[in-house]
Amino acid sequence: RVRPLLMTTGTTLLGLLPMLYATGSGSEIQKPLVAVVFGGLVSSLALTLIILPVLYTLVNAHGEKSQAGGAPDASEASPSVPA
Repeated sequence: RVRPLLMTTGTTLLGLLPMLYATGSGSEIQKPLVAVVFGGLVSSLALTLIILPVLYTLVNAHGEKSQAGGAPDASEASPSVPA
């Protein structure tokens, strides 16, 4: 799952590099737009590959701790026998 993300983001960033460093006519309009797209791609890649997995691990670990120390489930309780 990591390889497709890196490949698509990398090729898009490589395609944007010429527009980021362009000095011809119209480049003063394209540079701010390309800088925003470039930063968005880099931040979304970091969010997808680093931040979200770490948050998932933290939330999952917190959920497991609260389940282990909580009240017993209904399946674990002793069945009540009517008298």
